[in-house]
Amino acid sequence: WLGNFYHEYESRMSQKLKSINGANVTDAWEKLKPSKYSKNFEYSLHPSTVFETSFSGTDVDRDMTEITADDMKNFYLVLKNKYAIKNVITIDEVLRKIFQTANENGIQTFDYSEVPVPEQKRDENFYNIPQEYIPTKKELGIILNYCLENYSVGSLMCPIIFSVFTGIPIAKTVKLVNENFDLQTGTVRAKKIAVPLDEKCLKWLDKYVSEKLLFIGGKANGNEKDSVSISCYTYAPELSGMTSEQAMAFLIENPEVMNRFAKNYMENNPQDCVFVSRDNTPAAATNSQRMLKTIAEKCNLPQGITGTSLHKAFIVSELENGKSMELLKTRYGYKDEAKISEIKDDYDLKHLLL
Repeated sequence: WLGNFYHEYESRMSQKLKSINGANVTDAWEKLKPSKYSKNFEYSLHPSTVFETSFSGTDVDRDMTEITADDMKNFYLVLKNKYAIKNVITIDEVLRKIFQTANENGIQTFDYSEVPVPEQKRDENFYNIPQEYIPTKKELGIILNYCLENYSVGSLMCPIIFSVFTGIPIAKTVKLVNENFDLQTGTVRAKKIAVPLDEKCLKWLDKYVSEKLLFIGGKANGNEKDSVSISCYTYAPELSGMTSEQAMAFLIENPEVMNRFAKNYMENNPQDCVFVSRDNTPAAATNSQRMLKTIAEKCNLPQGITGTSLHKAFIVSELENGKSMELLKTRYGYKDEAKISEIKDDYDLKHLLL
């Protein structure tokens, strides 16, 4: 109900401001809407997303007249344990505006001044940040979609994307080399790991490898507008004479050539690292982990998401999809099914507490 009320908030408040401030409606609205709005991170900071990720479906997502100050205080305790403090402050700002508007429109609610305003400085005695948070299937989807929409070749997001697609921890993902992949059968193998790659992952991998080769590893003179090097068009003769940008556009229009291009390169360079940085050096797990923390904050997801917890979240998702513990134990190299059971128990406990 509160979520629906907020969607009406802008027009209601604008009408109210028009009668008071006349031409200053835009300026007034700019001050009233959630702060720290960024074009680059519009998805994560839009008020509707704040509700989707942190408010909808909670104990206080009900008729405003039934909510008490104690209900809201308890809700804030959960927020402070799960989300970055600046996002908690944004949520607080939005909620206070909603309740203020409700009161001005004749809806009787509790006195919001009884709920303390979150402080920017952390009070360690008041709440503790969880060391590790295992995302839900929905939250995994948010992370994946954000990365797919925002990554570039050599980006720290690339190992994260592959980890979410496959369930392979980031620390192991960055160590993968071409010979670990069999694009013919659609699998990746490394030590005890043998993971099938679904169609979406394979298509993304073809594109990623092609971009990496054209824009990082295979340019003729270090300029992406130069013709691609001989080493590139030996894997796909159709690219001869094209610039890197022209070649990439051609591959996107011809996915069967893109697949052959990526496959030929990987087969002929078995020891090349798959995931690299922009200077063509192997990607570092610690850097991707820092990026993951930033993504969680930008998407208003709970704190404590790590490369390991992405793996655990994937395991839980596969169990929910009907995969057996025996299968997952074998696929990810665990000694026994008890380890898989521990991951599910850990997930259930953390989500029960939060």
